Formats: sequence, structure tokens, C-alpha cells
Amino acid sequence: MTVFKRWFLMVVLVTVAGVALFHFGVVQDIYETDISRLSSVIMVLYVIGTALAGFNSHRVGTHHKLTHNTEHRLYIGWFISEAMMVLGLAGTVIGFIVLFNGNFEGVTFDDPDKIKEIIVAIASGMGVALYTTLVGIFASLLLKMQLVSIEVAIDEQPQI
Repeated sequence: MTVFKRWFLMVVLVTVAGVALFHFGVVQDIYETDISRLSSVIMVLYVIGTALAGFNSHRVGTHHKLTHNTEHRLYIGWFISEAMMVLGLAGTVIGFIVLFNGNFEGVTFDDPDKIKEIIVAIASGMGVALYTTLVGIFASLLLKMQLVSIEVAIDEQPQI
């Protein structure tokens, strides 16, 4: 199987999984819960990285001579992959900031409404922390799979 076909298969599988997640409301839940909107930024970076990987896989698959530009585009892909991971971890920190930001000042367990507000704030902070981490890890992993496929194809090409 050519490198471009492998890339295309990966994109189709991710798209099918994304449609299924959208159908079951997971995508909407992530969007509504993530008040930092880092999950959306990560997904935009994933689309950009995937498009770049598709272009690179097409060039490598058609046995174009590897140029300095191809190597640079691969480095950009690796950088995007790491940026998605770091943004996911930054979302974890933001989520914990939201979680602990003044939610426990003057807590008394006598007022059920105050306890309810605290629980909602805790859930919001944990939602940001967990969803951004999850989206960052999976998006980074999926892009890295595409980039490794391209690099394996480059290594398999005969040296001129």
C-alpha cells in the first residue's frame, strides 16, 4: 500500500470516528464544556497538520526527489503534533485554575445553594482539564501516526 493510500485510509477512519462521536453528542459535549476553547484550537491544528501530512505523503508517494522543503514540512508537522499535546496539557492547568479559583472561600455546608454552585464550578473545571487533555493526546497521536508513515516511506525509498 502506498504512503498516500495509508494516509487516506487513516483520514477516512478518523472521519468515520468523528462522525460517530458527533452523532452520539460527544463533540457537542466537549465544545460546551471546554470554556477555554483549547479543544477547538487543537482540532484546527489537527486539520492543518493532516492536510500538510497528506501533501507530504502524496509527494513522497510519487517518488519526487526529497527536497529541503519536504523535510521542513515534516518538521512543521512534528511541531504541530507536539503543540497539540502541549495545548492539551495547558488546558489541564486552565481547568484546575477554574476548579480552584475562589470556589472554596468561606465554604459552609449549611447552604445547599452554595454547595451546588461549588459542585458546578468543580465539574466545569474538571471538564476543561479532562477534555482538553484527551483531545490533545488523541489528536497528537493520530497526527504522529501519519508522520511516522511518511517517514517510513521515505526510509524505504532507494537512495540516489
